[in-house]
Amino acid sequence: MAEEYDVVVIGGGHNGLTCAAYLAKAGQKVIVLEQYHVVGGGAITEEITLPGFKHNTHSQQHNFIFSGPVFDQLELTKFGCKYIFPMGPLYAAVFSDGGSIVMYQDLELTCKQIERYSKRDAKAYRDFCEQFKGIRDIMNAMMFVPPANYSELFMLLEQSEEGRDLLRIMLCSCKQVVNDFFESEELKVLLLWRACQGGNPQDMRGTGLLIPEIATVYHSSRPGGLAEGGSHALALAMARAVEAYGGVIRTNAWVDRVVVENGTATAVELRDGTRIRAKKAIASSAGAPQTLLELVGEEYLNDRIARRAKQFHWEEQVLCTPHLALNELPHWKAAETNPDVDKCWNQAFGCDTVLELQTQFCDIYERRLPRRPGGLVCTASLHDPSQVPPGKAATFYWQFTCYDINGNAENWDDEGFKREVLETWVENWSKYAVNLTKDNILAKYLYTPRDIERHNPAMRKGSIVGGEWGLEQLFAFRPFAGAADFRVPDVQNLYLCGSTEHPLGSITGGPGYNAANAIADDLKIKKWWDHK
Repeated sequence: MAEEYDVVVIGGGHNGLTCAAYLAKAGQKVIVLEQYHVVGGGAITEEITLPGFKHNTHSQQHNFIFSGPVFDQLELTKFGCKYIFPMGPLYAAVFSDGGSIVMYQDLELTCKQIERYSKRDAKAYRDFCEQFKGIRDIMNAMMFVPPANYSELFMLLEQSEEGRDLLRIMLCSCKQVVNDFFESEELKVLLLWRACQGGNPQDMRGTGLLIPEIATVYHSSRPGGLAEGGSHALALAMARAVEAYGGVIRTNAWVDRVVVENGTATAVELRDGTRIRAKKAIASSAGAPQTLLELVGEEYLNDRIARRAKQFHWEEQVLCTPHLALNELPHWKAAETNPDVDKCWNQAFGCDTVLELQTQFCDIYERRLPRRPGGLVCTASLHDPSQVPPGKAATFYWQFTCYDINGNAENWDDEGFKREVLETWVENWSKYAVNLTKDNILAKYLYTPRDIERHNPAMRKGSIVGGEWGLEQLFAFRPFAGAADFRVPDVQNLYLCGSTEHPLGSITGGPGYNAANAIADDLKIKKWWDHK
């Protein structure tokens, strides 16, 4: 006889675990099925270079997990997740001539950095942060509720001059925003490097809000969190919460099919033939296109929904990441003029101008390796030495690239090709971080878009944030019209709770939280949590 649960959750990433934890604590009998050997999804930490060196292979900085109720309501600190919040110098853009702009938590210190390149921009940046200081509250309010229709959103914003300014920025690309407000290439590059990390080309309309969001979060009281021990600590705490509330988690459990009977999702079938029944609901964090087209099947969908699922836009811009195990922390050439560069959690290198940064996106569209390699460096061990052996360090940088490199994604599996790419990129990196020498580098590993997809099939084509963030895939169009309320048309009791859903990918807990609310509403489950 098949196992039976009230709710079956497909995928043990942080969104699936969030959904499961809320429903389990509400008294539902819940099971989470994860295809990988551990839970985590995009919140994963693995030893891919040498034993004892922990590398965060997907997410690193967790800002949005504290934007909503998930972390506190699930009591994740009690379940073992602690965060470190670096203060002081946070992020630096370093340039080929040894110059830099350091972004500090202190706004005035940051403006003094900008002033070295443009006095006008120093004032403009200060005014910009003041003008949009409330944007975080606005964005947070929209993330943990059902997505707004554009007509409703536009009508609300058009009621004030401040709202119209915000609406205009929302419709712009991040490149348009920096060009509208600032003149110096150095400040523009500083902001664009950070804004583009989520798989967003700098000229994609709908990404303009990222510029004020980034500018204001760095100068907030809590500018970004680092999970102590690695990003996986967040997922492990969520898993402990699920189990403490009575839920079950099963790893190495690959879901092959959602069983649909008379228009209702009733069970899942695993790759090994096991069938697990769902009395009340199935929630999938496997990605909307994968769930609908592969697990359910087009025969159970109306033509419009099937077409929209096929038209879902995965990011053309993905990440390929050189990970290094080091004897000592990176030392930057730019630190010779500002020692605080070495104290930053992040440094961006490789491009001095907006046009140079644009070449990376042109190379992506042409499916070739970057002519000007470089990206955003993350050195967690600077603030959390528990992630490395005593006295050692680990670092990586996110390189923008494409999935089907040179026209074929399988090139990323060619060891000779990977070795050559890794050597070239690290050599270029060492022109900026000058102690990345053979003596300092103990081991290195190139984590490719194919590795991302293999680890987590929800991250199709090495997806960074569960699909593009263009205007066609935000709010009531995420993942697409007709499925933005986390329910699947034509298939009763099937819900979507992954990174392809509102509000977005990244580590938010939002899709899992929003789906749990939809399920609780439909099933008349009494909510133990405060949801407005």
